[in-house]
Amino acid sequence: MKLFVFIAFILLFPVVARADHASANLDDLFQKLQTAADSESARVIEQSIWDYWLDSERPMITARMEVGIYFMRQGNWQMAHQVFSDVIKRAPNYAEGWNKRATVEYIMGDLQPSVVDIQKTLELEPRHFGALSGLGLIYIALGKPQTALKVFSKVLEIYPQNTGVQEKIKSLEKMISGNPA
Repeated sequence: MKLFVFIAFILLFPVVARADHASANLDDLFQKLQTAADSESARVIEQSIWDYWLDSERPMITARMEVGIYFMRQGNWQMAHQVFSDVIKRAPNYAEGWNKRATVEYIMGDLQPSVVDIQKTLELEPRHFGALSGLGLIYIALGKPQTALKVFSKVLEIYPQNTGVQEKIKSLEKMISGNPA
């Protein structure tokens, strides 16, 4: 029995060490994102964060994500939704599976299910600026510009150099003040 426990520990330890290492690297990337000098350097850091989010550390899940993304690029929303639902079933603690399904739901006009999936994404990864941005877009679609403004402001707390969100905020502030010009 002790031999079994020892072998199990040896086999599982690299996965745990990799997860801890990835988490530390991700924390470092978010720190760099906070202090990026300009939007171009921030975009490079952003891409590294997306790379971490897309790597589930389980090859089968990562491969399924690639299939879902392929269907998204093809505009096959139903198949993408089905694939991301499968990812969520197989890896319910993988935030990016929830986020991608939320994105597809938003595109298909299923706003309430998208909000539910965004909430799960943020429960798993509170710094997910992509999920927060999607939530802001949903609030715009629902005619709730003040709520959208609050959500987009949270994005800038995480990712201050996000020029797209900066523009959304300016636009929303003009709309709320009654000055659309």
